[in-house]
Amino acid sequence: CIIVRDRNFLKIWSEVSCLEANTSQDDDLGKEEIPINSLPVQPSFVRFCRQLLANEIGPIAELVCKKTLAKRPNLTRTEFVTILAKKISDPTLAERFKEDALR
Repeated sequence: CIIVRDRNFLKIWSEVSCLEANTSQDDDLGKEEIPINSLPVQPSFVRFCRQLLANEIGPIAELVCKKTLAKRPNLTRTEFVTILAKKISDPTLAERFKEDALR
């Protein structure tokens, strides 16, 4: 089961049998928090980033996104955004891109 607690974290847990659950640590059994930006890049996130990047570098953003994922298909969201931000020549705009993409 996955529950989105907020935009930064997901809560994932699995159910356990009644025999296993009879401990004093019932609430924490099988639970794990994962920062959402450490998840793999999904197609919807790529489209979102491509649109943001196109605002800064134009239509070449689509090619940049495709090449980035072709070279490193297992990037996390943070890694993907960091690489894309390096394609923006203005450091202020690059930082704003990162903030907008990862919020």
